Amino acid sequence: VDTKGFVQLDGSFFQRLDEAYLNSPTATMCLLKFHEYCVPTGLLDEYQSLWKKIENDYIRYGYFVLNVQYDIDANVTGVVYKNPKDFLPKEQDDNDNVTTFKNIKTGKEYPAFNKDKAIVKSQFAKEGFAKFTGQIYMYNDSSMPFRVTPLYSVINWMELEKDASTYVSKASDNAM
Repeated sequence: VDTKGFVQLDGSFFQRLDEAYLNSPTATMCLLKFHEYCVPTGLLDEYQSLWKKIENDYIRYGYFVLNVQYDIDANVTGVVYKNPKDFLPKEQDDNDNVTTFKNIKTGKEYPAFNKDKAIVKSQFAKEGFAKFTGQIYMYNDSSMPFRVTPLYSVINWMELEKDASTYVSKASDNAM
């Protein structure tokens, strides 16, 4: 597999990205502006909290993760927000579509989202409906198994800005 040009994610990737966002005045303002203009019209109040989580993850990491819940007839009964940092693609089919996700904190595996009721029912049969914990829907608009945020390309610049606010503050204190 040719991995040239792909970002290799290690255990500190999300921590490094979060610290860069929080310590960079420019990145912080970019995120705030994204939040300001990323507002769906007519969103019901009951979905506002879920939307804020989705919006935050998509802006920061480039994707978001939901756990889709079903009833015994394979009808969707709801979605539960999941932290995208906890899920990685585990298995793929012949077309490189993710078929299984793994929660790296718990070790639990989840099938990838598929709206076909026959497939959902076959997943019930495999695990038993009582043990079935739903499917993982990972929104990703790239051709990779998971997307890397466009802001990753400037992470070194964000980290460089880390002490800029301290410098400006001290310069202001010294009347410079």
